[in-house]
Amino acid sequence: MLLTALFAAALGLPASPATPPPFVGRPPTTPRALPPLSPGVDWDMRKIGSEISDGRDRGELSKRQARELRREAGEIRMLQRRYARGGLSGAEQKELRARAEMLRALTRAKRRGSLP
Repeated sequence: MLLTALFAAALGLPASPATPPPFVGRPPTTPRALPPLSPGVDWDMRKIGSEISDGRDRGELSKRQARELRREAGEIRMLQRRYARGGLSGAEQKELRARAEMLRALTRAKRRGSLP
């Protein structure tokens, strides 16, 4: 480092470069921007995810049941993102809320042992 600083001073260059060295290797990728989700449905889905995790932690849901419920939650989120690309219409919002409510009811029923 000292030697580099001496050579730089002799040539009249600054001791440290002002710009970072060029990136070597694969360029960094930026995360793909997802469309904004509907706040109400997004909150519902987070709450349902929490209920599924709580049910699993307390032994109220089997691993298989929790996996099935999480898969269904993922499908609702995927549908929500697809709808959000063009802006959520009232009908799409209503459908997402209905699906979330059905999943919440299913989760609660399975936690109580009412459904297999």
